[in-house]
Amino acid sequence: MRKVLSTIPVALLTLCAIGLASCTDLSIGTVESNLPRNTSFSFVSFQGTKTYKMSCGLNAGMLLEYSGKIENGSITVSYKVNGEKTELFKLEGEQDENGTLQLETEGQFYVILETNEKCVNGSFHFEIKK
Repeated sequence: MRKVLSTIPVALLTLCAIGLASCTDLSIGTVESNLPRNTSFSFVSFQGTKTYKMSCGLNAGMLLEYSGKIENGSITVSYKVNGEKTELFKLEGEQDENGTLQLETEGQFYVILETNEKCVNGSFHFEIKK
């Protein structure tokens, strides 16, 4: 009985360690700002997915200005309006991207950053303008 009771804590700790090791989102040295029409995210190291809701009252004809850069890794930036996800740009290695996008649809607007590997020294900025 005593041997069984002593193995229970070890088994629980092992399960906790496995659970923590399987977590996919990892952010180190991050600075985030998420306002209704202005979102920024910078990091020293990031792996996983970040989703930002930018505006509840998005009107057709608004403009999204965006910029992003990473020093190492690979990241895909997408946006989602009314449940429809569209790739905005992808960065690999030491790259940066700047641009604008005319938003033609009304509805909830989300920016999604997704990685399959660790990205290093990155920064992203998104702003919705009338």
